[in-house]
Amino acid sequence: GYGCMRFPRKMGLIDMKATEEQILLAYSKGINYFDTAPYYCHHGSEAAIGKALAPIRDKVYISTKCDLSKVTSADDYEASLDRSLPNTRPAASYTMPPMTTYWW
Repeated sequence: GYGCMRFPRKMGLIDMKATEEQILLAYSKGINYFDTAPYYCHHGSEAAIGKALAPIRDKVYISTKCDLSKVTSADDYEASLDRSLPNTRPAASYTMPPMTTYWW
């Protein structure tokens, strides 16, 4: 898998050209799993991943996280994922699988 906590930056912002090149190079080398979170890269990682992988979105897997300190119910958990989903630009055929929660 490919961790998406940090991407190239330019003038304090994610350098999308360099990030897209980096992510697509990883994909060309056989990486098809990308791990992100809403709070990575100053809250820009999910959107950067979604944009970079849009042309091949149906060929890759993206995982994200939610801030469990802000989750007090199943509805909070689902709302967190609902906020992340548009950023990662799921394939048109996407249906949300049953939720699995890992606590550690």
